[in-house]
Amino acid sequence: MNAAATSGKAAPGEPAPLLRLTGIRKSFSGVPALRDVRFELRSGEVHAIAGENGAGKSTLIKIISGAYTPDAGTIEIRGEAFSTLSPRQARALGVAVVYQEFNLLPYLTVAENMFLGDLPGGRIGYSARRATERAAAILDRLGSKLDPTRLVSELTVAEQQLVEIGAALALDAQVIIMDEPSTVLDNDELAVLHDVVRRLRREGRGIIYISHRLDEVLGLADRVTVFKDGEYVLTVPTSEMTHDSLIRAMIGRDLVDFFPDRSGERDAKPLLAVDGLTVPKKIFGVSLGVRPGEIVGVAGLGGSGKTTLCRALVGLEERAAGTIRIGGEAAPSTPRACARAGLVMVPEDRKAHGVFAGHSLAFNLTISALSRLKSLLLISPPRERALVDRAMAEFDVRPRNPALDITKLSGGNQQKVVLGRWLSGEPRVIVLDEPTRGVDVGAKSEIYRLVERFATGGAAVLIASSDVTELLGMCDRIVVFHQGRLVADIPRSEATEEGIIRAATIAPTVSGNVRVAA
Repeated sequence: MNAAATSGKAAPGEPAPLLRLTGIRKSFSGVPALRDVRFELRSGEVHAIAGENGAGKSTLIKIISGAYTPDAGTIEIRGEAFSTLSPRQARALGVAVVYQEFNLLPYLTVAENMFLGDLPGGRIGYSARRATERAAAILDRLGSKLDPTRLVSELTVAEQQLVEIGAALALDAQVIIMDEPSTVLDNDELAVLHDVVRRLRREGRGIIYISHRLDEVLGLADRVTVFKDGEYVLTVPTSEMTHDSLIRAMIGRDLVDFFPDRSGERDAKPLLAVDGLTVPKKIFGVSLGVRPGEIVGVAGLGGSGKTTLCRALVGLEERAAGTIRIGGEAAPSTPRACARAGLVMVPEDRKAHGVFAGHSLAFNLTISALSRLKSLLLISPPRERALVDRAMAEFDVRPRNPALDITKLSGGNQQKVVLGRWLSGEPRVIVLDEPTRGVDVGAKSEIYRLVERFATGGAAVLIASSDVTELLGMCDRIVVFHQGRLVADIPRSEATEEGIIRAATIAPTVSGNVRVAA
């Protein structure tokens, strides 16, 4: 192993780091978030930061960008030392952050968003022409033909991400931090992002890349630094790491049997039966069935219809045609009635549709179960406490503080709260849309075991995911969507990553769906 990689010092003959942090400490209300952390970034390097939720990654990047003030330690940028930075100082020194939640104004153009705060001027003020020309030049460097005059509200998520990266280049940022940039991208969009990152590296910029996708970390980054529980663990060239060694460094143990065993017989009759389901302009004539105890995966590119299917099953999309049956009975048409009938969905976007920010962990766990908690006309505090205590223990929510604001929990624990809200009522049919998006590897393993336990108990489970490895490891069958149509139904024994991607990207030669016998 390269000694320079682990020491935090440049090897003899190497240039000084673009960014160096030493002895960084940060606490919140007396609870340490970072303890004597060190980190360095070189010019022309992609340096990944890995660790479970709560490891300190977000705190570190907020210190680098000036959003947080460290309690101790030194920040060096191109050899100049600081005890703390303001956001304005960080930007002036060439530090830019591309956050997972974009900071864009939807009704301004691409060019206006890229130069926001420093709009190019002409003889009589702001020059839209100059802004457009400069934005086009930056986008060209990124290999993009995106029109700078388009409104951001019209862009895809991947295009918006390019605008954020372009804004960093408009500042001539030398340190570009990318916080979970691939979370909401499909495979094609991910390839574009990786190409952009490599272009930035060739320009000599330093990229700090944070991702829970271990394939991405090992395939894209030059080095990886691992944090655990707010402490520095190691820095290693990715060429010297494997998936297993990276997981061991992140969680402090081996992950044995990451995916649960799916052997065993299934009831032949579907518990969830969908026939000819159509949502105008989104999905067309979809038919499938899920048996008790079965886990069926749903694969497809962004916009393929997999999320629309999940939403339509619980009444969140208008159904123009087709039937949905639960145990032979017609499914209701509203989310609340579906939940009462035992059909629930955990949504794709945890922040927008999953958690009630500003409310307690207890509120988030019980909000969908109020009817079960009533004693006469009022909520029974003992029943509420019992439900919360049972759910926190069953879903291993940490910390186990019912009064804690949900936003204070890590992403993995927030997701377990959302799962606990819907699964504590023991539903018969469970629909999960991207259940482990933005969740660390340890929490993923826990979520997989929870899902497996409910399936073993007789629930029918449908998982829509852009993570093909997840589908291959978890599911008995995988159905594939392409442009709103179900084009393949692949049993576990025959499923491969190549086959799934081929079905998701290549239009079928014969129109119609692959039907599942009911």
